Amino acid sequence: GLRVSSATTLRNICTEVQEGRKEFVRLGGLTALVRQLDPVNVSPGLNLGEMQLETVLNLQDLLEDESGEIIEEYAKEAIGAGAKSKLLTLTQADDDEVRGSAEELLNILSKYS
Repeated sequence: GLRVSSATTLRNICTEVQEGRKEFVRLGGLTALVRQLDPVNVSPGLNLGEMQLETVLNLQDLLEDESGEIIEEYAKEAIGAGAKSKLLTLTQADDDEVRGSAEELLNILSKYS
């Protein structure tokens, strides 16, 4: 829905402009993005799996620099915001892609805690 679309737009801005990413994180955007991993009630017609997958991928993109390497400071902030427990919950999702992406990001974050 609108929440995921807004997060994707912010992710696009943040991944294109390094200073934008720093400001986004400084203003609490990373913590807010982690909160989007929480379960939501989905309106009829919206695909919960797609919304969850997009949120996991947005978070992963925000944690990676332009070469695909994890930015340690941001990974630790995401962990502090509760990303690991939320991703662990998503590893039990019905959707295969959501489960796989959550497992991948959880594995990445486990290197930073």
